[in-house]
Amino acid sequence: MSGSRNILIVDDEPEIREMLAEYLASRGLGVAPAEDAASMFRVLERQPIDLILLDRTMPGGDTIRQMPVLRSRFGVPIIVVTALLADGERIKGLESGADDYICKPFNPRELVARIESVLRRAEGRGVHRADPWP
Repeated sequence: MSGSRNILIVDDEPEIREMLAEYLASRGLGVAPAEDAASMFRVLERQPIDLILLDRTMPGGDTIRQMPVLRSRFGVPIIVVTALLADGERIKGLESGADDYICKPFNPRELVARIESVLRRAEGRGVHRADPWP
């Protein structure tokens, strides 16, 4: 990947956010944490983000419902990260607008490979980072 990329990690579990932030930072990626949908939108409104790692289920509801808003307002690529393993759940996530879907527990190297793959595809489509919302 060329240049520094900013990844927004949206997960209600502090341990997951911290582990992902540390691992992604060690791979040269910028990271921004968010513990819920409200903090996710605050981050998106104040700093450029290249990709969102979005936990599928968090207190307050299913984040799948947020994806159309994320797509229309910010256009940023999304990888759903979840413990929900059923085929129907993965299909629902992809049909709702996710660019990829990975189940917990996962290999951090695989996650980075998926991030790089999604970012390459986004660049090929002319998608650039989501700049802060005015």
